[in-house]
Amino acid sequence: MKDVQYGESAALIYDRLLGEPSYVTGMLARLPELVTGAHVLELGVGTGRVATWVSSMAASLVGVDNSAPMLQVFRRKGVPGNVTLVEADFRDPLPFRMSFDVAYSALGSFAYCATKEELVAALAGVADRVSPGSPLCFEYYSAETYRMLLRSGGFTISSSSGNPVSIELAQPSGGDVMTMRTTTSTEAGAVTLDENVLLLGPDELADGLRRAGWELSESHIQRGHPFDWFMARKKQ
Repeated sequence: MKDVQYGESAALIYDRLLGEPSYVTGMLARLPELVTGAHVLELGVGTGRVATWVSSMAASLVGVDNSAPMLQVFRRKGVPGNVTLVEADFRDPLPFRMSFDVAYSALGSFAYCATKEELVAALAGVADRVSPGSPLCFEYYSAETYRMLLRSGGFTISSSSGNPVSIELAQPSGGDVMTMRTTTSTEAGAVTLDENVLLLGPDELADGLRRAGWELSESHIQRGHPFDWFMARKKQ
């Protein structure tokens, strides 16, 4: 069984850490032209921060996430009527045969694959659910930014509520997997979130997309930002 990165502790603090969806990478600014009137697939839907906004434009949206606690937060907030939530792990074959016009993933969810081969398999699974020429947009952890931050071991930022957030970074095996430990305070005390992130550069991602049946059409690399973003099209 694959690991679930976001459990109950993450669900408790996730929205307060991030606040409203932002245009940090520019990907969200491009989504309206792609999702309006479309049947949409979101990988890593989480607490619905992006899905709720997209659903106001889309004909329908299916949101996939492997974290029951995160999906429960979304349900408590109220799931729009044209949104279907599926508790499943996109690193495994998707448990439905529906077809979609567009797929997207925000905030680096694809980086939670353990290896590049696992990522290629996940991307290929998404390709199986869209038509030739359909777009896939996704944000991915910036390898350049985080490899620079790894040299200092971490950093501190403020959450959307103003509380300090400490992030410790390490690469225990010296390979492509980075560990992130995020610690912040809540009314109930300190909360810690541990994540494993597969750091891959743009060329490696382009190769993975090609092998999975996609053609990279746009890449947006923003030095110093936590995420880059990419758009690909399913091969004809």
